[in-house]
Amino acid sequence: MHFVHSFRKGKRAVASAAMAMSLAGTVVGVGAAAFSGPAAATTDATSASGPIVVGGVDAGFNFPGTATGFQAGIYRFNKAGGLDGRKIKFLGVQDDQDSPSSETTDVQQLVQSDHVFAVTPFADDVASSQLTTFLGQNTTPVIGYGVEQAFCENKWAISIIGCQQSFQGWETTSSIRQIIQASKKPGSQLKVAMEGYDSPPAVTVSQTLGEVWTSLGAKVVINQNNIPVTGAQSQAPFVQAILATNPNIVFEVTGSAAGIALAAALHAAGYTGIIYNGATYEPSAVATQPSVAAALKGVYTTNLLPTEYDGTAAVKQELKDLKSIGAAPDIEIGTDIGYWSAQLFIQLLQATKARGVAVTPSNVAATVAKGITIKPTLAGGNGPLSWPTLSDQPQPCTSTVEGNGATYKLFQKFTCYPNKKVATSAG
Repeated sequence: MHFVHSFRKGKRAVASAAMAMSLAGTVVGVGAAAFSGPAAATTDATSASGPIVVGGVDAGFNFPGTATGFQAGIYRFNKAGGLDGRKIKFLGVQDDQDSPSSETTDVQQLVQSDHVFAVTPFADDVASSQLTTFLGQNTTPVIGYGVEQAFCENKWAISIIGCQQSFQGWETTSSIRQIIQASKKPGSQLKVAMEGYDSPPAVTVSQTLGEVWTSLGAKVVINQNNIPVTGAQSQAPFVQAILATNPNIVFEVTGSAAGIALAAALHAAGYTGIIYNGATYEPSAVATQPSVAAALKGVYTTNLLPTEYDGTAAVKQELKDLKSIGAAPDIEIGTDIGYWSAQLFIQLLQATKARGVAVTPSNVAATVAKGITIKPTLAGGNGPLSWPTLSDQPQPCTSTVEGNGATYKLFQKFTCYPNKKVATSAG
């Protein structure tokens, strides 16, 4: 239930306006608009031969670079001839601006008009069970950054980070264990203050991760959700409430812009303990905007995918693939989502062929549903990803970086830890 990472990129246009925390237009964890209309002409029948047509949907302000990452991810596959001569034809990514109605329109266009093999890459914060029901009715899988519960226990929704809102209460401990390591203190000496968005999904995340902190020995001194998703006029009320509890760790359950603003306000108020979140990995912003760099100095950001700072063979290959398509060798969260969605999709196509069945959307979904482990082709990539476990558990891996002026420094490479079942479940 690591849905905090659905908030992770807030509004990525973090120019100085980001310091004002404008998150207008961001909708977190709300239901999608109703899907309707006739089913597409049998997707399997139109997808068993010829190009493998795909298109994606994202919230562009949250996940910049998604399309670029996917293009880089399929570059070598297509250059080598694809699968039995079938190359991936990428239609690009539709930007739904985290609007349920726009998401509906975009997905219906891809499925019913473009007749895509799969909706991929996918990265927004508003996917719902209506979306996955519609895709199932049209035998079309969706593959991407599954931060919503719609990606849990559903054969048509395949997440590169597993189920982040487990119906059974599973939660990854990876990010919290890395922050405990950063504190250089035993859990029993940690006092954690948590402040997050005032939305139901954020409340659930806060409750669950608060329980994980407690289970690892820490004392949660405050756990509240008062920050408006649409932006706060002042950080003072949140800062005053946090500092009144005398914490040595502050956990921001917010998006990027809100996390940057709160961190800046905490620094200005004299707080010297640890600040962390799952949102403020902003390489371009810290490199070009001194106010963002100052706000994030010393702030820890946990990431569900390998970052550029991991420097592994897989990351180096990702950078090479970006250069091969003429893109800047810059890995943002959207770039990573697109790239690793492409890698998973390719491996699922290959695994479906290896089963001795036609490579169709239904059979790709069945390949996952029957149980499979996908390992990264190079060391240090995303994975291993194992189903059926990931249908109701999060991918248990995290890397952590620390703000270091105009750049970041790697605190902990992409590492996996055991998941933990806590009392609160997302269901």
